[in-house]
Amino acid sequence: MSEKVLLVQEKENESKDLLYVLSSIGYDDVRVVESSHDIVRHAKDYDMDFMLVDVYRPGPDLLNMIAETIQKRPVPVIMFVEESSDDIITDVIKSGVSAYVVDGYQRNRVRGVISLARVRFEENQRLLGELEEAKSALNGRKLIDRAKGIVMKQKACDEETAYKLIRKMAMDKNVRITDVAKQLIDLVDLMQ
Repeated sequence: MSEKVLLVQEKENESKDLLYVLSSIGYDDVRVVESSHDIVRHAKDYDMDFMLVDVYRPGPDLLNMIAETIQKRPVPVIMFVEESSDDIITDVIKSGVSAYVVDGYQRNRVRGVISLARVRFEENQRLLGELEEAKSALNGRKLIDRAKGIVMKQKACDEETAYKLIRKMAMDKNVRITDVAKQLIDLVDLMQ
């Protein structure tokens, strides 16, 4: 396998076992990071395919570093821990971890956990994309509605006529209707 793994292991939990397990299932390009404060730096210059975290118990600093890293470089994150609680699980999920395994790792399960994390990560990315599209569409509708109000007031026309005028202008200029709406709103704001 040519996939790159960023392995975060706190010194207190450091073990060669996980490196051996990764190597035995085909992951040979593994960069080991021993401090959560180094995650962001390593992620910048290492084109990882996923991050694997092996800690006794995840703390806020580690979770913040994971969140910061995957905000800049979205990848699946798999976390193996020895100890957990409901509060920690909530924080772990909010930080962007794709798979969270309590009580260590077992060689025969690691490949399945990695696969699960990838599927969950890809689904989450798809949902985030849909959310952004929906937000963008809603913002576009708001701009168009506001622009229609401006045209209705200036031209003393109804909503349908105002929309047709804005749409015609967009077609004539070969731009999106939301761009025309934004320009119209910006112009009116400038004149006030």
